[in-house]
Amino acid sequence: MDDYNGTHKMNERIELELRTAIRRLNVSRNLPGPKPKWKFIEAYGAIVRKGKAGGIDAIRYRQEVLIPKLAKRCGPDYIV
Repeated sequence: MDDYNGTHKMNERIELELRTAIRRLNVSRNLPGPKPKWKFIEAYGAIVRKGKAGGIDAIRYRQEVLIPKLAKRCGPDYIV
């Protein structure tokens, strides 16, 4: 999950900043209110866990169970 969020965080931020800049350019005056602040959240593409803390979901199962088990059985030369 952290790997995915790390690789997608910058792209999503750039897209949001571009959308905001374009929206602000179409207005002849400054928009009221505070300038939008960036936060990488689920709405912008971050993957987050929901529900009970410490539970298992598809991402955690893949990372902690399937990949180590397949790597152990197939060896390091295989791509899964």
